[in-house]
Amino acid sequence: MSVYKALIDFRDNDNDPMWVKNEDKWSILKIATVSKRDRGKSILELYFTEEEFIQIFIDDNDHTNNGFLIRAALGGNYYGYLFVDEYYESESTWLEGYIFNYFNDENKKLVKEILKLSRPSLMDIDLDGPDADEVGKFFYSFFSNEAEDIGSNYASEYDSALVKGLKDYVLKNLCNPFKMFNLIESSCAEKYYTTVNNFLKVWNLSDSDEQDDVMEMLKNLVSKYEVGIDGDLYEDYHSYWDSSHFDEVSFNRNTNTILERLSDKLLDEFDEYSLKENTKILDKLSNYGYKFDKRYSFPKEKNFGEKSNLTFEFKEVSDGEVKIMLYDGIKTTYGWYDYEELINFLFHPELF
Repeated sequence: MSVYKALIDFRDNDNDPMWVKNEDKWSILKIATVSKRDRGKSILELYFTEEEFIQIFIDDNDHTNNGFLIRAALGGNYYGYLFVDEYYESESTWLEGYIFNYFNDENKKLVKEILKLSRPSLMDIDLDGPDADEVGKFFYSFFSNEAEDIGSNYASEYDSALVKGLKDYVLKNLCNPFKMFNLIESSCAEKYYTTVNNFLKVWNLSDSDEQDDVMEMLKNLVSKYEVGIDGDLYEDYHSYWDSSHFDEVSFNRNTNTILERLSDKLLDEFDEYSLKENTKILDKLSNYGYKFDKRYSFPKEKNFGEKSNLTFEFKEVSDGEVKIMLYDGIKTTYGWYDYEELINFLFHPELF
């Protein structure tokens, strides 16, 4: 006997509800309550496993990866990345500088401290500004291991955010899919109910054979009325992005650990005296308003107020000295100056 015939016999011949259950090889149908006055109005419950529910909406002739993506979105049973290339994301986020958009204030402060130790000329760059890519390029080149770890973490969180967005999209399209057929949803993708009469009506609407099983009938219904997902879910996957799905707390916690470790390593490489002198020079330059890699003329004190064709740039600070490039319009020279020599270079006419 088919499940369709078992439902007819339950309604018209007072058969036991167990007949329906026994004929349903998927164990989806259950007579939840029996109406004694009109058995056709008895409540029929439909219960699906996640895999069963997904299968209803997967076209066996569909050459897209929709089935896999729907399973991943609803069940999370997948490995690796669904949408992004880990290595591309890791590299591009640094080289283009937009990875700093996801750094919290504490981690941005750590970046500045690391730059102070490793590349002071980049310290004044706004990590939220258009030149942040300069800092990103430096980090990716000079601290490749740390940059790759942070970049990989970003790629993972970014991909997870897209998967969460995909889930929202799938649920929006798959939740309550049979509302138009009066199959009432109790729990999305899991539990539905209707009357025996209505379920038999839906069966006939699906153009299914009486010998079909419940899953075949529902797949026929979905196909005939084009219920569910339309199109390839891989197309325009960027539309699944929602910043609220990006786990900034987890990303910044992991990033902080990496940056703290890098900062400690750099501090260990500096002796206490050099670090103190570096800071002293950097603070003085900051007080005077000087920036690195920018051409300046000498203060008026250097030449008793007279103009000079000499210009200079600060390039970097290392081991308690600052490197200065000097230009006279014909040739370029450079020198390393400690704190006292820096002051003499800038303000004493008789020196340098």
